[in-house]
Amino acid sequence: MIHRPVALTIAGSDSSAGAGLQADLKAFTSAGVYGLSVATAIVAERPGLVISSHVLPPSSIRDQLDSVLDAYPIGAIKTGLLPEVATIEAIQERLRGTPAPLVIDPVAVASAGVRLANPAARSPLIALIRERGFLVTPNRAEAESFLGVAIEEGEAARFAVRALRDFFGCAVLLKGGHFGGEESIDWLADRSDEIIEFRRPRLPGGGVHGTGCAYSAAITARLAMGCPLVDAIDGARSYLHAAMAQAWEWPSDSGGTIKALAPRLES
Repeated sequence: MIHRPVALTIAGSDSSAGAGLQADLKAFTSAGVYGLSVATAIVAERPGLVISSHVLPPSSIRDQLDSVLDAYPIGAIKTGLLPEVATIEAIQERLRGTPAPLVIDPVAVASAGVRLANPAARSPLIALIRERGFLVTPNRAEAESFLGVAIEEGEAARFAVRALRDFFGCAVLLKGGHFGGEESIDWLADRSDEIIEFRRPRLPGGGVHGTGCAYSAAITARLAMGCPLVDAIDGARSYLHAAMAQAWEWPSDSGGTIKALAPRLES
């Protein structure tokens, strides 16, 4: 009998399967981790377009959590879209006492620019992070929203990630995909005073849907496998870089192309 590590994603459903819990499950599978999912919202979307978003009631979220939390040996948990105050409250209540580390990807706005999370959910999200967070993975815009200031590259980014770590009281990974430069740099502030940088050459083209979701999910998968945080991030970056470099493309009826991360099973 093979006992695989188990990871749980609590996120929105993306009908294009490029982001949300579908992207998370693909990242889990690529790492050899068994993925569980709890849907918080049903989002009708494709890259560049959000048609609608239906928020699931807290009772449904609680039922989904009840169905998996006591039945599986969950090694790590991640959250994506948490659209409403009641959504977060239901999750926070049910996760109390659960020992698995929690990775929080503070998704609020779709890549198409449409707001998916109620602004009123911001304070409960901060409370969830402070109570339960192990790692938060904001992109540039999300970090700027929490800090209330613009963030430039270099020392400003290092200062920002340290400020976010102090604000949340847990490790923070500031993702560098939305910054410029020939290199893509992510900055990690954990419990030490050292800021750790993760560097890779920036891939040309861009425009791949769901990279942020896949990245945080790939980190979560490696935490479920027992990897230390730095190793989990480094391995997740390698996975994401390869999946982006080999991205699948289709012509779009509206012009241009649709891109998706290439599935990749790791040995």
